[in-house]
Amino acid sequence: SSKAAAGKAWAQCGLGVVYDTGTMGLAVDKQKAESLFRKAADQGHSNALSRLGRLESARGNYSEARELREAAASQGHMNALGYLGAMEEDDMKTVRLLTVSSELQTSDGFVQQLLAECFAK
Repeated sequence: SSKAAAGKAWAQCGLGVVYDTGTMGLAVDKQKAESLFRKAADQGHSNALSRLGRLESARGNYSEARELREAAASQGHMNALGYLGAMEEDDMKTVRLLTVSSELQTSDGFVQQLLAECFAK
C-alpha cells in the first residue's frame, strides 16, 4: 500500500495484519508482518504494539511481550489489557485488569472467558 510505504502507522499495521493472516489475496509472510508491525509500533500505534506483544509471547520473550502490551494498554487497547491480565500472577490484579477490559469491550469473548476462569479458581 502506498500509505504504508509513506510511513502511515495505521496503514503499516493494517498491511501487517494482511500479511500475518494471509488475507486479501496475499500469502502469509510473518517476517513482512513483523517488520510492518515494528514500523507502526515505533510510531506508537497501539494495535501494532499489541500484535508485537503476541509475537514476542509466542517466542517466549515474556518480558518484552509485557512491555509491548503495557504500551498498547496505556493507549486503551483492550485486547492488550486482557492479555496483560492473563499474564499476571496476582489473581486479584488479574481480575481487576480483566474486569476493566470486559467492561470497556463487552464483545470480547476472550477476555470474558479469562475472567470466568479466574472466578472458577
